[in-house]
Amino acid sequence: MKAKILIVILLIFSCITKVSCEKFSYINSDGVELKFSTLDSNHEVALLYYCHNGDSPNPERPNYPNIHIDTLHIPDEVEYEGQKYAVTTLGQLACAYLKDIKVVTIPASVAHIAAYEDGGTVRNTFTWNNLKGILVDNANPYFCSVDGILYTKDLKKLIAYPTSNPVDSVEINEGVEILASTSFWVVQNIKYLELPLSLKKIESWSVGSDKIRHIIIKDSVETLSQESFYNWGQTHLTIGQGVKTVGKNFVNTDSTLHIYCRPIIPPIYSAGADFLSKNILENGTLYVPMRSLSAYQQAPGWSSFQHILPIEPPIVTGLSSAEVSWVQNFSATGYIWTLYLDEAKTQRFMSMTFDAIGHLTNIDFGSNLAPKRAPALYNGEDEENRYAEYYSFTITGLSPDTKYYYTRQSLNGDEVIDEENGSFKTQNDEVTGLKSYESGTSAPQKFIKNGQVLIRSGKQTYDVQGKNIGK
Repeated sequence: MKAKILIVILLIFSCITKVSCEKFSYINSDGVELKFSTLDSNHEVALLYYCHNGDSPNPERPNYPNIHIDTLHIPDEVEYEGQKYAVTTLGQLACAYLKDIKVVTIPASVAHIAAYEDGGTVRNTFTWNNLKGILVDNANPYFCSVDGILYTKDLKKLIAYPTSNPVDSVEINEGVEILASTSFWVVQNIKYLELPLSLKKIESWSVGSDKIRHIIIKDSVETLSQESFYNWGQTHLTIGQGVKTVGKNFVNTDSTLHIYCRPIIPPIYSAGADFLSKNILENGTLYVPMRSLSAYQQAPGWSSFQHILPIEPPIVTGLSSAEVSWVQNFSATGYIWTLYLDEAKTQRFMSMTFDAIGHLTNIDFGSNLAPKRAPALYNGEDEENRYAEYYSFTITGLSPDTKYYYTRQSLNGDEVIDEENGSFKTQNDEVTGLKSYESGTSAPQKFIKNGQVLIRSGKQTYDVQGKNIGK
């Protein structure tokens, strides 16, 4: 009796072993040989990568070699040794390193797509490819595609972006909360990536490219994971006000990087972790809120930057005017600037109300003040200067040699979500350094570059204190 029980157990174990590790080939509807592996369930299989020698694919050893078709159709069901299996899983690298294939279609049966968390390395299903689109059967209850981009069905997680999409600027739709690991990996055309306000989490290795130059992280994100951005060509990174912690090497690039870090309180980085590369700390520039300049200069990690400057340009005053500027708050629905004649702010001089995109909507004053829209925020020499994301207005009709105090508030509805206080003084009628330009030249031209207000007169350039900084 015991012998019979032992035989039955061995047979059961043999069946389980066979089901859990059996690999086989299957010819799809286009005559393409695909590789599958059975799973623990007797009726489910996973799509595998397929190199002739069995090694993992790489740039020199592409997946599914010698297949010269545009579209790879993944079947929803395969048959092996007389048994039918549902294709429920796309394994690690299953659709990676595709050479000629431009579109992959995912059937309704697929419920799991390998991600970074599965293996702890950059071996997701769609890592490294030349795809122009990823299409999903509308009946799939777990995944969907919009404009060829792969999402979870609820559109809250962006899984994979088709790397050969020809557009150079992408603004991800609101509603996306998670950017998956390697979701924008080795993209070939994007230069400017704007992440949505709804985003809450950016997984490790989410973005990796030598093309992306500028990434904007809005205020909703609280944590930047370890090595979230591995962009060896990136030059600009805007960090929203909501970021509280950053992981080891949260951004890595070989280029000179300008980081516009908007949080008032410097984000905390993981204890004992490498903060950022020597290249970034020595050659890059950290731009922070003007009122937080001292805090960043003393904060662990951030203080290692050799170049720390304010994001906002200084308030530039004339005899009867002042150009006021402030950083855009992505969470704000409007702004209010109020000017006072006294430090205690009991003598209100005037108030200006702006909408969410910095357009003046109302003025409340008792004089002939006339706010005017400021000129372009960058001099047009470099398209990538779009990072200069602050609003600016020029107020005229002020009294010469007079000190004004101000409060700038960011509003979300009726709630004040951010407030800044300060003062400025208009100039007197004495000759200043800014007027000492050569006679006969055109009037000085003011422009903003790398977060600094500069004045060009003739062939010379001056800062706002009148110091000549060269041509």
